[in-house]
Formats: sequence, structure tokens, C-alpha cells
Amino acid sequence: MQLIRNHEIDIMTFTSSSTVNHFLQIMKRHELDTYIDRIIIACIGPIAAKTAEKHGLSVDVCPDVYTTDAMVAELIRFILKRSKKGGTFK
Repeated sequence: MQLIRNHEIDIMTFTSSSTVNHFLQIMKRHELDTYIDRIIIACIGPIAAKTAEKHGLSVDVCPDVYTTDAMVAELIRFILKRSKKGGTFK
């Protein structure tokens, strides 16, 4: 919780809808909902992404192949593309 409060987390990955739901329950319980806006969100597939978006999260990465390896590879591409455009984390 302290890392989130201090904006020390740049990326969060979710591998299922249940991880999204449980994480957001914890965030709400500790009143950290508003701290998520600056974090890059990666979901393993469209079901987890839909759950995240239903809860108001902006999903940045969702691979076409639903594996952790594909999610990490897509996340790397996302970060490299953003850095080439001169962007930073959220």
C-alpha cells in the first residue's frame, strides 16, 4: 500500500478477472482508488481487461495471445513505443 501511496509502482499486471476484483477491493478498503490513474495497466486477455474497464481502469496493454509471456512482450513493446515518442509513464 505504501508503494502505491508514494507513486512508486509504474505497472500493474492482471492475469484474471478475480485478480482485478480482489485488488480493487483492497484499494477501496485502503482508500487508494485515486492512486491508480498514473499506473500502466496490463491484462492477460479481454475478459480481465473488460473487468478492469468495468471498474473504471484504463487498460494500456492486452495481448492477442492470452499468456503471461505474451502480456510481458506486449508490455515491453508498449513501453518502448512510448519512450520513442518521448512519453513517460502516466
